[in-house]
Amino acid sequence: MDAHERARPYDASGRRESARLRRDHVFDTAAALFGEHGFEATTLAQIAAAAGVSVAYLQGLGSKAELFQAALGSRATGGAGSLDGAADDLIAVAPTLPPREALELLVATTAAWNAGSHRLWRAWSRTSDEELRTAWDSAMARARREYRAWIEGLDRAGVRRGDVSIDEQVAGVWLLTMAETYDQLVSVAGLTHDQYVSWLRRSLAELVLAH
Repeated sequence: MDAHERARPYDASGRRESARLRRDHVFDTAAALFGEHGFEATTLAQIAAAAGVSVAYLQGLGSKAELFQAALGSRATGGAGSLDGAADDLIAVAPTLPPREALELLVATTAAWNAGSHRLWRAWSRTSDEELRTAWDSAMARARREYRAWIEGLDRAGVRRGDVSIDEQVAGVWLLTMAETYDQLVSVAGLTHDQYVSWLRRSLAELVLAH
């Protein structure tokens, strides 16, 4: 056996997996710190120290605002979905589901996402960072467009509550499903998660469905 044959194979897949796990750990750490202290008050040095990496490593991942969005995205892909994802799922399957089943999909996805990320969304909504504010406005506008598409579908199916305008219903669904609303009801007012889910289901049905 020659020297080449005796050489240990290069484990590229193992290195990629190790790098991915390291990034995931950094994103989880950043999410926790941003959620606890807010965007402006959290420094790269704090995140680096808590995650056990260098500031240079964090800078290699992008700007601080990009790190914040990556942390939020990591929470989304961790299993709970996202606000946009909840709306996307709803629009995709709503025509095939009875109205209350479609509403239940929105409730379940929104509640799971808010439970895992409401502190990050609170930090996002309160930041003065121009890049993040632009991204926030875009995300909120997209959510409202997709909620409108769902409600207009209910209207075409003859199951939308007709004594409330579509504009009011879109704004209401957006407000009810926001992570800030979850934060106020659970973190401040003291509702349990299950109580929040029941409230959200009842409030959405009352707002958009014909009775």
